Amino acid sequence: MTSHPNEIAAILGLESPSLKQLLECKAQISEQSFGRLSKEDAGKAREQQNLDWLKKSLQAAITLEFATIPPYLSALWSIKDELHPVAKSIREVAQEEMLHMALACNMLASLGVTPQINTAVPTYPGSLPGGVHEGLIVGLQGLTKSVLKTFLWIERPVEGVPIEQPYAEPGNNTNFRSGKLKEAFKYDATIGEFYDKIKEAFHIYDTDPKNSKLIPDRQIAGPLAWAVIRNLDNVEYAIELIKHQGEGADNNPEEAKGFLSHFYRFLEVYNEQQYQWNPKKKVLEVVGKLEFPEVWPMAEVPAGGYKKEDVSEEVWYYLDEFDNTYTRLVNQLQGAWTLGGQASLIRAYETMFELEKYAKPLMRIRTPFGGGETYGPCFRYKPDQSTT
Repeated sequence: MTSHPNEIAAILGLESPSLKQLLECKAQISEQSFGRLSKEDAGKAREQQNLDWLKKSLQAAITLEFATIPPYLSALWSIKDELHPVAKSIREVAQEEMLHMALACNMLASLGVTPQINTAVPTYPGSLPGGVHEGLIVGLQGLTKSVLKTFLWIERPVEGVPIEQPYAEPGNNTNFRSGKLKEAFKYDATIGEFYDKIKEAFHIYDTDPKNSKLIPDRQIAGPLAWAVIRNLDNVEYAIELIKHQGEGADNNPEEAKGFLSHFYRFLEVYNEQQYQWNPKKKVLEVVGKLEFPEVWPMAEVPAGGYKKEDVSEEVWYYLDEFDNTYTRLVNQLQGAWTLGGQASLIRAYETMFELEKYAKPLMRIRTPFGGGETYGPCFRYKPDQSTT
């Protein structure tokens, strides 16, 4: 069935199209009819639509990568012992999400487009940007098994690898079961599948390997952004890195030898088991127990965050200073792809860890709402504070 060009234009004209809309639009671009246009003009029209789709999708990917960082940091900061193996693992995941965001920004900048970060700040609780994992609501809360289920679904691979007994014991309902979640979300593409479509679109756009259309200007290089996007090889590298670190490679749960991808790191914490990949058997082996850490019971932050009139002066000081610092972080990230360059990105990275000094004291103060739960940061961006 062919698609009318106006249907595609309508989706590409949306400010924030969902992942479902973007993937449906991608399929329509390749099969639509251009009526009376010549073959040459139809080809040009299709190439332009592909480019428009690619720009929209990369912006959605940037916002999506950013949206995972506050929930992961909230869980991390709730762990009392910052040297605990679980804290170390989640900290590395948060750092890698920052890298993924930087790579997505570089890919968009390679098309001559400035990434939008401070105009597309996620709010919580809410759905993931782009409609990724429709029906899944992500909040800000301390580390719990329920929170880990959300993280596992965010990082879900297309197909998981087998895990040795006792994980797969019939009737054992204590462990994570992705099949049950699949029943709840009938339409659901993984983040990796989305990036595969982005890679396809790059190959349609940049067809001459000896004369690449990709622009290296205003991209970030260095330890916080591992690839300047100059050609399709750089695109392939960036996308495969993002996929491998998040959900693992095809039939391999490791992002690199000896290091599990994000999904399997969270699975270790959820199941309280340490895993090791056996490449010969192609199975994850249980090699030990992983103790669930002692945590501060941070309550889920309510929609819109805590209000000044509802909290003590001490609580408001920490909440407000956190939001001020977070706003500075967001503006520094924006500045990195406008005027600030690498130095601005380094400052943003440092600011991310400065947030701890306001977040952790909050998690030691109990809310008056009962249940023994504590406060936590709201990650509220203040658009009126535009300096970096």
